[in-house]
Amino acid sequence: MFFDINLNIVLMTIWRPDLSSKSGPKYRQIADAMGECIADGRLAAGDRLPAQRDLAYDLRLSLNTVSRAYADATERGFIHGEVGRGTYVRVAGPLPPHDDYARLTRQATGVIDFSLNLPAPGESATALSDTLAELKSSHRLASFLDYQIENDQSRHAVSAARWLERVGLKADPRGIVLTCGAQHGLMVAMLATLRPGDVLLTEALTYAPVKAIAQHLNFKIVPVAMDEGGLAPAALDAACRATAARTLYCLPTLHTPLTTTMDDGRRRDIAAVARKHDLQIIEDDVFGCLPRHRPKPLAHYAPERTIYITSVSK
Repeated sequence: MFFDINLNIVLMTIWRPDLSSKSGPKYRQIADAMGECIADGRLAAGDRLPAQRDLAYDLRLSLNTVSRAYADATERGFIHGEVGRGTYVRVAGPLPPHDDYARLTRQATGVIDFSLNLPAPGESATALSDTLAELKSSHRLASFLDYQIENDQSRHAVSAARWLERVGLKADPRGIVLTCGAQHGLMVAMLATLRPGDVLLTEALTYAPVKAIAQHLNFKIVPVAMDEGGLAPAALDAACRATAARTLYCLPTLHTPLTTTMDDGRRRDIAAVARKHDLQIIEDDVFGCLPRHRPKPLAHYAPERTIYITSVSK
């Protein structure tokens, strides 16, 4: 609005969520509404959100409920708070529903979700119980109460390098990092190759926990088309050109959930595309030791740009 005294007044719209069509806990309704507004552009990156106390008063809710909603939205990567400045929208553009990322617990009834790579129920629990009973009487348990020393790490790395020879991969023990499981390794690899807001390329169908990790770390997943042979090299090339992505996560052997295994030619083509676009590869090969006859890992074809992750737990 302009007045003849040349005073400009800027009218600011304070965001207020519409919860009339939503169900579930109020804090979740607020966080869901926030995500929807970011997805459709009503909230843009950098927009300031109302103070929690003001929004609680406006919605006739308790401050605790609104605080919980802001904490939930922060955990999802929607917003971030700055002490003394307020709370701001952190990301822009479409975001997947929270439940698609967070529902990693298997349902007791209904359809079988093959995207969750978990032991079969029933006998697996009995086997775990028997194993724990055997461990209880082991004389080696006391060593786990001590700090690990460098010699322990070196010895384990040498053993890991020998074990990797089974999948056709020659590895220098000095280049092996021991982690607390493959998912820990995945998170470390993502942190090493990506920054918040970066694009992570994955197969069109991918391992569910990777989505949860990416959301937690504020990485944007862009799915790449697949065909009957696995990840399509031409689609990967197009995705690299369209997004300028620098990291690819993939499962070349016994893909989860499709169980596809890329052949040698496909792996060479993927490696060639990665070199063309200077793409880092995070190769998830936890099933690499299972097939009797299998191609060599992607790390064999592109060793200079592949972080290879495997596990003995399968």
